[in-house]
Amino acid sequence: MCKSICKEDPGNLNAWANLGYVYDRLGRELEAGECVEQVSSLMGLDGGELSQAESRLLAARCLAEQAYVFPYDVELDDDEELRERLTSALTLYNRALDYGGQMLPMEEKRSWYFKMALIYTRLDDIVKTKVDSEYSRLSHYNKGLKLLKETLESERPQHKALAWCHIGIMLERKDDFVTVPMSVHDCGYSATDPLSCYATAIKLASDEASILNMLAKVCFPLGKHEMATGNCNMALDVLPDPELNWQAYCTRAKINVIQYVRDLERAKLPDRQNLTAARKDLDKVLSVWPCLRTHLELAHVYYYMGVDALQESLLVDEAVVNNALVSLSHALQFKHGDTLPDLHILRGRCLLRKGEEQNAVDFSKRESENNGKSEQWNSGLLNCCDSCSTCCYGFFCCPCMACSVSGSFGENRCLPLCDMCGPSITSACALPLCVPPATLAMRVAIRHRYGIKGSVCNDICTSCFCVWCSWCQMHRELKYRKKDTVNMQPHSS
Repeated sequence: MCKSICKEDPGNLNAWANLGYVYDRLGRELEAGECVEQVSSLMGLDGGELSQAESRLLAARCLAEQAYVFPYDVELDDDEELRERLTSALTLYNRALDYGGQMLPMEEKRSWYFKMALIYTRLDDIVKTKVDSEYSRLSHYNKGLKLLKETLESERPQHKALAWCHIGIMLERKDDFVTVPMSVHDCGYSATDPLSCYATAIKLASDEASILNMLAKVCFPLGKHEMATGNCNMALDVLPDPELNWQAYCTRAKINVIQYVRDLERAKLPDRQNLTAARKDLDKVLSVWPCLRTHLELAHVYYYMGVDALQESLLVDEAVVNNALVSLSHALQFKHGDTLPDLHILRGRCLLRKGEEQNAVDFSKRESENNGKSEQWNSGLLNCCDSCSTCCYGFFCCPCMACSVSGSFGENRCLPLCDMCGPSITSACALPLCVPPATLAMRVAIRHRYGIKGSVCNDICTSCFCVWCSWCQMHRELKYRKKDTVNMQPHSS
């Protein structure tokens, strides 16, 4: 995407900066260096074409663009990595504000304030489960609420409405603390009811379908389904065209299905009108924006419509279950459709409900065989040139890279230290040890997770005689595996 933008608009500073960042992450130093040179040229740092003030303003906006993409890196595996990314994004935003200073338009500053406030909110979600949550959360909470207060001065209805919505969320969380955070009093919200904040947000967005959809998107994950449904209904009153407002139809359908399933789990007779409403909404979306995820959601709706509300094993309408299988076949036609476990599980359940046990067994067996196909390593053991950065990393600091690989794989980062401490401990106990245990265990685990062809005997030889190359190969493999992402949402033009 960035590469095509750079070709179409060679003067786009942010596109060149983002492309350079991607190349750097891929270890393609030559291309990354060319992007840095292009950024320097556009900023006037090499030819003196721009004044110092203009250069600082360009640099500030470039930093802000980098800060915006940091929290959305697709390689994030756990909360700790996300926490580091969010903190880095805040650092970049602060540097951007420092670079721009008084030259930045106030409205642009406020848009950055809002994005920073959202980052503090996400940090609060992460650290509230930690042991030191009270101390860490207090700082994030106070800074985030003050930035939201600043955002309310914005002239853009979108920022003001969303800021009020997030202020309501923050005020609901104030009771999580032993003492009310001081920012609540500093911002003048000591007597403010969170519901009044939500009402203000909805009032500001009442004539804008896009803003109402954003409010619904904020409320939906928090379990505020009635509020999210109300926002969707208002958005559809303003813009009922499913081609332009498919988000509202999709969100409302998801909420109806969730409410139906929740009633099932509570052993409560669910309202089948929820399924009927969800089907109508999804049909409208599919008529203009057919996509994998929407077909899968419609299949779920048909499945629940075809089985008994209180006893799922009883089939009440075979024709409707057949419609579910048709929707699943449409989903399978999309790229990566056959990689979704949910799709295959639902297909097997539909076949069982129809009494086609043999078809369900054959289907499950076929999928197991497909999923169990052996793959090869994406780079050879000695293919150092595939990633020069990985090769240099392993050559100059193999222990550090080994710890990084272990952490990226989801294991303790200190696991590779067993290879260094193990021989001395075992020799002291008069026990022979010639195979590095951490290297061997990590190599076998990676092979098994990704279905890579090989044998334990081969892994032992590689771990004993090519330990550095083995860690480099595993590092390259994890980098490759993390690039594979699936987009299952419809795209608006």
